[in-house]
Amino acid sequence: MDTISFQSQGTRCEAWHLSAETDALTSAAGRPCVVMGHGFGATRDAGLLPFAESFAAAGNDVVVFDYRGFGTSEGAPRQDVNHRRHREDYHAAVAAARALPGVDPDRIAAARRFFNGNVRAYNTRVATFPSNLIASAFKFHRRDFFELTDPASRVAPAVDL
Repeated sequence: MDTISFQSQGTRCEAWHLSAETDALTSAAGRPCVVMGHGFGATRDAGLLPFAESFAAAGNDVVVFDYRGFGTSEGAPRQDVNHRRHREDYHAAVAAARALPGVDPDRIAAARRFFNGNVRAYNTRVATFPSNLIASAFKFHRRDFFELTDPASRVAPAVDL
């Protein structure tokens, strides 16, 4: 496991890079890569490593990163949960993964379950009575989910084992 960094909106984000442990999923274009960022306000050292190690054991490279202002990434304010910034950081992490040596830039998967699950919970609280009254008073608004906009990015590669 190596520590790498990438820029997101001019701020250095830090990540772990786990190389694939097998060539089982390697194609002529390279290895697939899974990008992981923790959910709501946590850091990469809060339980993501076992999942990342499983992906690497199956033949994927893995990038596990901290959002700006979290963990070992730079940025201020610290520990500020900001879904727009987190989405920007995820996109920057995906771009960094695409540039890794040996990685197929067309086979990047974003493990965004934790992030989107927390956005869903946040949006529910913003829209549900009586918490919506407080949310409205403090100008909390619904947030966007992290989504890959390229339909080809959603297609899983065919793997002949």
